Amino acid sequence: MVLKDFYKVLHRSGPEEEILRTGIPEESYRFTLELNPAHPVYEGHFSGNPVVPGVCQVQMISEMVSEIKGCALRLMQADTIKFLSLMVPVKNRFVDAMLRIRYAGNGELSVNATLHEGEIVFIKFKGVFREE
Repeated sequence: MVLKDFYKVLHRSGPEEEILRTGIPEESYRFTLELNPAHPVYEGHFSGNPVVPGVCQVQMISEMVSEIKGCALRLMQADTIKFLSLMVPVKNRFVDAMLRIRYAGNGELSVNATLHEGEIVFIKFKGVFREE
């Protein structure tokens, strides 16, 4: 974890495997995370009105994918990153994550992920990771 005590994983489930129409297998994982609203990062982003920085949301996704694979991964390409709602740690303390992972023949992982709380979607992410 890059930011110590920024969040913790409360629950993880998966993999659930599905074979896509293209014949490529895809694994799905679900996580429940608890944010730490007292983390020092919020003093600078923003004191008195804390918001989870977008780069931290992407890092959380990266760390979950690394945890799933059991090794350090590097984000090689971000095709889509859409920030749809503000993630406020005091209001949105518990966040759910949905990750779908496909394996490419060249050792890369194609990842689609969302961080959300109920119907509120904070980020939609699509990118490619590779083992470091």
